Amino acid sequence: PHLDNPKVRQALTLAVDREYICVNIGQAGQQPAGAYVPTGLTDADPTKEFREVGGDYYDPSGAAYEKNLEKAKQLLAEAGYPNGEGLPTFEYLYNENTGHQMIGEALQDMW
Repeated sequence: PHLDNPKVRQALTLAVDREYICVNIGQAGQQPAGAYVPTGLTDADPTKEFREVGGDYYDPSGAAYEKNLEKAKQLLAEAGYPNGEGLPTFEYLYNENTGHQMIGEALQDMW
């Protein structure tokens, strides 16, 4: 039920350091995602990229991570979990791929 709260879900996504994951785990030149649609896809206008037109939901850069964490803490407090206190644990499932395991472990540390 705690994941039914949109503020909790938003806080969790803001608490993910995507640049860290791309640079230290992916190590294949991936770009941190700031929205559901990745970079590199064309928009309805084929001369433009979708991300350039649609923008990002938040800044996924490492430089913005501290600001994102502060917003995540604020959202958790508004959801009734100040400093994450009382937030129930949940299970994060992934396949047996080693890279996915490493991402899961990174998420565990970030959350």
